[in-house]
Amino acid sequence: MNKFWIGLLVGVAAVIVLLFGAAFVVGGSRLRGATQWGWGMPMWGSGCLGRYQPDWRNQPQRFSWMPGMGMMGRYSTRRTPGLSPDRFTGERISIQEALELAQSFAANYGDDLAVAEVMEFNAHFYAVITEENGKAAFEILIDPYRGRITPEPGPNMMWNLKYGHMALPGEARRDNPILMDEAQRIAQDYLDQWQPSATVSDHGFDFYGYYTFDYEVAGKVAGMLSVNGFDGSVWVHTWHDEFIQELEVEE
Repeated sequence: MNKFWIGLLVGVAAVIVLLFGAAFVVGGSRLRGATQWGWGMPMWGSGCLGRYQPDWRNQPQRFSWMPGMGMMGRYSTRRTPGLSPDRFTGERISIQEALELAQSFAANYGDDLAVAEVMEFNAHFYAVITEENGKAAFEILIDPYRGRITPEPGPNMMWNLKYGHMALPGEARRDNPILMDEAQRIAQDYLDQWQPSATVSDHGFDFYGYYTFDYEVAGKVAGMLSVNGFDGSVWVHTWHDEFIQELEVEE
């Protein structure tokens, strides 16, 4: 091979390297920006709409949210123990069946856990699991056709200091410095800026590290949001779709 062809090959290789390098830099920059702003999920704090979001990229990841449940972005397809794989035929399950699934899961996960409420949305069923002492433990989603149970994304995984990715040992966990009433006020302040016609519910759930509230528009449940119990950040649950009905569980 003469010098001309060698030079040509070297030049082509250099161009390819430069192109790949430029694509990596641009793509990485876009990825960092998307991660910082939560992939379009409304986040708020520090007194300004859309100004604040915790940067979890430099935090240690703990992929131990629930035995058998998988890690964030790789949810398990396992069914609740004790239920036949042929129980569901592809038709949408009822809210009562969703409650039974959630209760079976809670009982399997821990003797001191129970289901506080189940809400039906177009996208899935949502359930709150509480501890025996009444403290809210974690939130789950139930596939409305297959009965598959997965941990709810967002605050449930990133802010939950006992059951989430950022779980702390018992002696390191503290009660939320921001009290329920203050968290409710923060949530309403956010809604006043983001969706002025919305009103936050008087009832919320006190989790380890955050609170979760429903909000209404024209007297009907329109969505859900969470308030960080330490810094007052607000995270809107954008994944539920339209609300259908709710079932509160009597103790």
